[in-house]
Amino acid sequence: MSNDETREALRIASRNDLAVFGVRALRILLPGDYQHFEYIDLLLLWIGARMLLGRAWQGVVNMPPRHLKTLCVICAIAWYLGRNATKRVMLVTHSLSLSNTIALKILSLVRSPFFQTIFPEFRLRDDKQAAMDFETTLGGGLIAGSFGSRLTGHGADLLVMDDPIAAQEAFSIVSRDAVELFYETTLKTRRNNPQTGARLLITHRTHPDDLSGKLLREGFDPLVLAFEAQEDERHEVGNFVFIRKKGEVLQPTIYTPEIVANLKRETPAHVFATQYQNRPVAIDGGLLKPGDFPLVSSVPQGGQTIISWDVASSTNPKSSYSVALVFVRHQNVNYLRHILRKRVDYAELASTAKTLNDLYRPTHHLVESASLGPALMAELQGLGANVIAMSPTASKLERLLAVMNQVNSQQVHLWQAMPGLEAFLDEAFSFPHGSNDDQIDALTQYLKWIAETTPAPGHELVALGIGRPPHQRDRYHSIKRMVRN
Repeated sequence: MSNDETREALRIASRNDLAVFGVRALRILLPGDYQHFEYIDLLLLWIGARMLLGRAWQGVVNMPPRHLKTLCVICAIAWYLGRNATKRVMLVTHSLSLSNTIALKILSLVRSPFFQTIFPEFRLRDDKQAAMDFETTLGGGLIAGSFGSRLTGHGADLLVMDDPIAAQEAFSIVSRDAVELFYETTLKTRRNNPQTGARLLITHRTHPDDLSGKLLREGFDPLVLAFEAQEDERHEVGNFVFIRKKGEVLQPTIYTPEIVANLKRETPAHVFATQYQNRPVAIDGGLLKPGDFPLVSSVPQGGQTIISWDVASSTNPKSSYSVALVFVRHQNVNYLRHILRKRVDYAELASTAKTLNDLYRPTHHLVESASLGPALMAELQGLGANVIAMSPTASKLERLLAVMNQVNSQQVHLWQAMPGLEAFLDEAFSFPHGSNDDQIDALTQYLKWIAETTPAPGHELVALGIGRPPHQRDRYHSIKRMVRN
């Protein structure tokens, strides 16, 4: 076979086989740095086989981070558009900056001489070549955005979702719900043709209830590649077979046994299991555990009611929350009976504070003297409330560690019918790895104040011995000996 014949055979193979095209494109995208591994062939063949179906399909690929999945997505989208210049692709990630980065690389690839040689009929419109919104002369192209961005009015023949949520936000039920809601209300309705439209989610797992979990439960076709094989594996796509023995990693020349050992040692167990092994577990690497918070069906009458405030100063969707935790302290047990967690402006904060004060008539309001705290304290004092200014000096983690004994000994009980309980527990069990910690700040503030104001055992005995005449001090010592014995 002549050189010309070899080049033509390679061009045809690249045009018809995503694995051939993808590996060649990866060498262009990573000049001098690309190392080929067999799982890349599997991934490209798996996606390519579905792109050739000519009918609707939907799939989920779960892979560990830093394993070239996004670069493979770039190759797959470019190849799909090269073969289908009339089709529209919608790319969505967790951030506009990431989507823009990916779209720029797709645009650069389809403009390259390498791509034009394989797909000589592919042409871009001169007047529409923006990275995140480009079109072909035949009406196809790419529209890119993020979860939560404006994509209404745009349709797609292929929807690609790459990393829909940042790992640090995945422990927040609010963030996960926002991703799911955007998928259900916006992305799910974007197919140009329900009979041929395709959906692909490619990401590492972040939580048992992440978007991957939802789509897999709905029947999406899965390809799950763990960082390290938990058992012998065999994957087949057509005539291609990918085999791994138990304990083998996807990139053995990069992740040597020493590096793997270090990775496992430095990565929290729940993060490694979830993100690297794609076997998501509820976060158990955090400091707080489910057994720390007994759930109760009712809160006893009487006791002392205290509200702990952690207030923020913005209503921006990415800002902190203003939080108020209403506790009832009864016989040395602290019952959390009401949770306020909301992004509010000061007018609504002041109105809410008055409502809670009138409703519960607390003996104390604990308010951190930061942000809107001083203004809130003045507002509450104007209502005749007893306000305690709190000024934490330690870090958030140090504050929790200082009161861990109270939590571990189950001194905080939660009313199980309380609105907001799930979000509270979600935040508690993800701390300090989660994206929100406002409720934990309010909790530790309350427990610190309780610890400092509650007399320690034997305190009343010490009082007997100070400044007393000799016969009373003798009585103190005798009682002290009785307690010790």
